[in-house]
Amino acid sequence: MSRKIFAVLLLFLLFLGTAHATFTNPKSVEAVTVKLTQSGIITVPSYVKSMNLTLYIPQEGVQSIDVYPDTWSYTQDALGNKQVFIQWKDVSGVLKYSVESVVANSAEHLPAEKGVGNDPRFLKETPQVVFDDDMRKIAYPYEKTLENAVALSVWVNDYMIYDTSYAGKRLSSDRVLSEKRGVCVEYANLLASLLRVSGIPARYITGYAYSSIDKKFIGHTWVEVIAADGSGIGIDPTWDEAGYIDATHIKTGELLDDNQTEVLMFAGDGNVDWKRNDEEFQILDYKESIPVELSVSGGNFAPSGYGFVKANVSDGCILSEVSASSCIDNDNRVMMKIYDDDRKVWSCGAKEIYWFFQPSGRNYICPVNIYDQTGARASTDVNIEDYGTSGNLFITGTDSVGVNDNFQLESSVDNDFVFYSPTLEEKNDGKVWTLNIKRPGTYKFYLYSNGGLATKEVNVLEKNDFSLNMTAPKNASLGSGFLVTVDVTNLQPGWENGRLEVTFEDNTIQQEFAVAPTSEYSTVFNLTARNTGMRKISVSALGNGIATYSSQIYVYESRRGGIIEAIAEFFANIGKAIGDFFAGLFK
Repeated sequence: MSRKIFAVLLLFLLFLGTAHATFTNPKSVEAVTVKLTQSGIITVPSYVKSMNLTLYIPQEGVQSIDVYPDTWSYTQDALGNKQVFIQWKDVSGVLKYSVESVVANSAEHLPAEKGVGNDPRFLKETPQVVFDDDMRKIAYPYEKTLENAVALSVWVNDYMIYDTSYAGKRLSSDRVLSEKRGVCVEYANLLASLLRVSGIPARYITGYAYSSIDKKFIGHTWVEVIAADGSGIGIDPTWDEAGYIDATHIKTGELLDDNQTEVLMFAGDGNVDWKRNDEEFQILDYKESIPVELSVSGGNFAPSGYGFVKANVSDGCILSEVSASSCIDNDNRVMMKIYDDDRKVWSCGAKEIYWFFQPSGRNYICPVNIYDQTGARASTDVNIEDYGTSGNLFITGTDSVGVNDNFQLESSVDNDFVFYSPTLEEKNDGKVWTLNIKRPGTYKFYLYSNGGLATKEVNVLEKNDFSLNMTAPKNASLGSGFLVTVDVTNLQPGWENGRLEVTFEDNTIQQEFAVAPTSEYSTVFNLTARNTGMRKISVSALGNGIATYSSQIYVYESRRGGIIEAIAEFFANIGKAIGDFFAGLFK
């Protein structure tokens, strides 16, 4: 007599299943009752004295279960997941089995933000969830917060390309990072690695969910972050859900990775052939409810300038994919150019989101629509009128900075403005915005006032050799000279040599510099205003790395009549610049 063990790994996307109803938008399904049938055929060519089969079943919301044959019992795996254990004795020929479960599932809602817990079981590396230097680099700065967990999920969704040809490949997370493609298994493997590297315990969830692409239930995987109170907070990187997980997500296992193994064991001579059927789903009942509340407001704006609308997102903690769209004319041309029209926003409670736009034409009313992936919608009418705009807007500050470096951005106006970053999804109410950004990337900033709009991008670098500051006058008269003070700080432990470049209008002045470790180099540049209006001035420090800083000067046509006044103004600027220079030396 011999004893043989067969193990089959569930490859969820291979078992697509069938359903008897469809959802218009599965992300709005608040509750669903489904009959799930798991079945198969076992062929025993000769004779088997005993045989048993272990199957994973839905873990939550099971209203009833009907198993054939009736010689079965419940069991569980090492992590406590419930299973069905079916037994046969003295069998041969063709055997059929089936497990019919009626499951009533509800959407998961996170009403308020929770702290992250600590479960060492779900911080482990596995053959599928790999830790390496590339993973640590992406996960830095390893913040153990729910907000960071959602940010990593958004990063995975943006980084990956959903490719159904990868169904069944089950790539480990390091290969996923290299190939950038996959299905839900690959998405979940990569996110689980980034979370665990960050010290965020993440359990791997296997089960089923309704696909709006396939129009049916399919095998699916996602993750849960372990909260401080021991509960699980669902995050689905494939379909961009977090905090709120729609009711079509039916859980069959809470695991370390995607190795959900169902086992057929038998004792006897010969071979046994096991064929699984595709799962069948019958939707018995469901309820739809939009989990997000959206409201939007706008105003009156000039056709030659810019405008904005503001939306409010509320109702618990949720990752929203929020978009803005404008009206179109009779030729289907968009009447407003909306900047950053598609957003992914993590909110816990009420949050303001701003969209800035540039209209075309004049004297018309245009509805702007705001909507998200769950079906929430709001609209406001924007009245485009002909009135003056503010053309003197500018955001002063650095254009490049290192991670974790403190820096400031400054508004050129003192009041009646909106200072906003769609990248950070934050608004600053003051004239000066003090920032410290912990993740590298390009961050956008907008300054709006009275129909005018200024934009700025700040590149946050993993390594920054210099920090840079520039002091310049706010105004200068046409044809006059003015002085600009530039301070370069060496952030490295060794001497740094480089070149300063100051650009004003079409003129660039260069100067070599050398600065000791962790020390500051200060210098003064003499520039001349040759054109009226608002003029940009920028300085760059070029060496092993690069740092940039930009500001503006308003050049006006002087109404003074004599050369004596011009000379006095020039020397007054010199005195101020020299004072700033020596003040910098003795900080």
